[in-house]
Amino acid sequence: MLKHGIFLALMAASFGVVAPAVAAAQTNVTILGIRSVEGDDEFARNLTGALRHAASQVPDWQVSDAEISLSQMSLAHGCDEPDAACMAEIAGDLEAQRVIYGTVRRTSVGDQYDFALTLYLFDADAGQIARSVTDNISHLHQDIDDLRDNARRYIARLAGLAMHGSLRVDVEPEDAMVRIDGEDAGQADGGVFTATELTEGRHSIEITADGHQSFRASVTVVADREAAVEAHLEEVGGGGPGLPWPAIGTLSGAGLFAILTIWSMAKISSLGSDRRYNDFRDNVPMSLNACTEARNGNAYGDDLNLARAASVCNQADTLEILQYVFLGLTVASAGVGTWLLLRDSGSESDSQGMALRFDSSFGRHGGNFSATLRF
Repeated sequence: MLKHGIFLALMAASFGVVAPAVAAAQTNVTILGIRSVEGDDEFARNLTGALRHAASQVPDWQVSDAEISLSQMSLAHGCDEPDAACMAEIAGDLEAQRVIYGTVRRTSVGDQYDFALTLYLFDADAGQIARSVTDNISHLHQDIDDLRDNARRYIARLAGLAMHGSLRVDVEPEDAMVRIDGEDAGQADGGVFTATELTEGRHSIEITADGHQSFRASVTVVADREAAVEAHLEEVGGGGPGLPWPAIGTLSGAGLFAILTIWSMAKISSLGSDRRYNDFRDNVPMSLNACTEARNGNAYGDDLNLARAASVCNQADTLEILQYVFLGLTVASAGVGTWLLLRDSGSESDSQGMALRFDSSFGRHGGNFSATLRF
């Protein structure tokens, strides 16, 4: 009996040492009742209850059961606004290491309004606000059950926890393989692949299947929401892709027109060195245009020089027009040919050479949508 008593005493002493250590690892957290500026007290109470329940699920947090509101504590401490000094006093009275508090106000005065929410986490150890959250909540969602998902997301942000969402991929062929951020994620089942517990933020997606072109995209995952990607992988022909003949033909035409442009420029330059034209031009007064005088039949010296000058000027006018026509056709053909080449190239393009991808994510209270055109 004596040995048994000594053993129990030693066990009790051990628990007496361990228990304070475990308690010390907990962070004491108090959530003050949310203050409503316009007096929406029921909504504020339901949101406070949802926040307290969500906070109780955070590891290492010991959440107080005290139902104390921000308005009560502000009044007790004579705080018009809960600044850092006031919150330090409140945290001291509540023996809390962290205090979560906030306010809600209506965004408009009519029936169609939202609640604008601002939440803060005050760190009593540091004496300052450590994190904050702002959001809009529809007035249609005032029940505590409707607010639980929002509250869980707010508390996770305030606690600095990793935020997670999910991804759904609808793909053809139905057995395609999916990689996320360069890692094998799995195989689609019946054309559908789902990934859960993806961290919030941007993720790269790669989808492959034998005999098909690969598909690559990036998608934004939002906490507690499902992002969606649709992909149709084009089959790869056995003989490989054919030559882009329309692009080749158009670019060849651009080359021909460029040569004609250069030829017309060179021809105009050579006309300027004609001897008889130069003899005529040298006799024309500086204030007059030689070509105008030649067309008007005004001879300055030899009539042969006049006839030749008129012929040279007519040829130069014609070649100048052709020069700009050829230059315009060169630019147009080069632009069209380049577009055709880009359209027909790229392993990720669709059968028409371009791909349009839609990304979306939806949750209970909202969503986002984006479209990307790739060529």
